[in-house]
Amino acid sequence: MQDIDCATLNGVWWFVGLGLLLIIIGCFCAWVERSLEQSVPQFLSWLIVLFGAVNTFLIPASGFGFIIAIGIYMVIISGKDISRR
Repeated sequence: MQDIDCATLNGVWWFVGLGLLLIIIGCFCAWVERSLEQSVPQFLSWLIVLFGAVNTFLIPASGFGFIIAIGIYMVIISGKDISRR
């Protein structure tokens, strides 16, 4: 039986746990925009930017910079009318 070191196990845990959480948040945002024909609340967009910034600072060699970009895009479109007319 091969031993798995603690760092690898922690990396797998955070990758799976955080990945599933971000998928759930993304599905919720898509549902809000499609079903309610409203943009996501601006506070949620700013929280996503903050989350990405903090984690980019903590783990610079990661993909959290993309989360900052997504959050900034959400801040820009929040408050705009996205209804299908």
